[in-house]
Amino acid sequence: MSNVKRGDVVLLKVGGKIYNALVHAVCATEASHLGENGEPMLHLSYLPDEPVVNGKPKVPPIGYIPESVMIHGVVHASHEFSPEYMRSHRLRAVVEDDPQKIQAETEIRNRRGAGEWTLPTRQALSPSYVKSLQDRYAAEKARADAAEAELAQLKAAKSSEGEV
Repeated sequence: MSNVKRGDVVLLKVGGKIYNALVHAVCATEASHLGENGEPMLHLSYLPDEPVVNGKPKVPPIGYIPESVMIHGVVHASHEFSPEYMRSHRLRAVVEDDPQKIQAETEIRNRRGAGEWTLPTRQALSPSYVKSLQDRYAAEKARADAAEAELAQLKAAKSSEGEV
């Protein structure tokens, strides 16, 4: 079960692109729309890409504030309908050589809702951010090691004073 809560940032895949998205609400939902490990449906917002004109990003005017897009009922990427749900809602299974494969996929996609979400993973983070985290960890570890060494020296000095 995912511990996603209001205000968290998740990755949203919509329209073939991946965006950072803000969680507005966690939906208490039917089991049919939960992810593989019980991940809930989410209400999310994200900032879409800036418009492109002639292959170049359109330069926004000074003071421009982009509008976010709100998407309701986004399922987790691991979500799949159970065979019982498929039968009860008369959804066809997607079969490779079926001439109506595209229609079956579309019906399932419409039932799932717009997009799908996942939790950010280390692989999803930018290399520069990962490097900054690694550097910060190394610096903190060096400080902790130095503090432990100093403590060991103080203990050694105190124990040698007791022997004199």
